Amino acid sequence: MRPFIVAGRWAVAVAWGVAVVALWPAIPRMFAAFLLAFLLVNALWQHAELKRACAMAFALTGLLAIVGEVALGTADYVSVPVLWLVDALGAVIGVLVAYTALPPIDRAINRLG
Repeated sequence: MRPFIVAGRWAVAVAWGVAVVALWPAIPRMFAAFLLAFLLVNALWQHAELKRACAMAFALTGLLAIVGEVALGTADYVSVPVLWLVDALGAVIGVLVAYTALPPIDRAINRLG
């Protein structure tokens, strides 16, 4: 059962990452970064301790935000640092929510299975 949970968590995180890059203008930036960071912590936590998973999720979300800006091309490069700060704030919030919410959720899932 556990391998399916791990694979499912990764599938959701990767699918959302693809959606963030493909639909970036259509999704409010901060929420997109929040959700991606949360989902990455959820997936990475299966392979690393929670604090390390949070740090990696923040870094990956920030990197994806930069790659998204470069890949999609921003007309106004002056605004890129501001846009990245919005993404970083969303990622920080996502990581903090994941850090506090995932342990109780995981305990509840483990009690069921």
